[in-house]
Amino acid sequence: MEVSELKTNAIVRGPVLPEPVQVIRVAPMGVSIKLVGMPSIAPVEPLPRQLWPVYDHFLRLPRIRFLLAGAPGAGRRSA
Repeated sequence: MEVSELKTNAIVRGPVLPEPVQVIRVAPMGVSIKLVGMPSIAPVEPLPRQLWPVYDHFLRLPRIRFLLAGAPGAGRRSA
């Protein structure tokens, strides 16, 4: 990918990136550029009950010392 192709919403892949990254902002810095991106481009919409513990509780604490883990398959009904 050429530098001229680095625009907002472009998807960037590379050997130093753990997964594809969506470009949020490109900022020139002399002979270099600074990319601001979002690594999670999966089409997953978190539910409010999944966001509440992080945004309404953990991040408001002065020192964060929690492990937030999910339960894969929780809430699914077996057929």
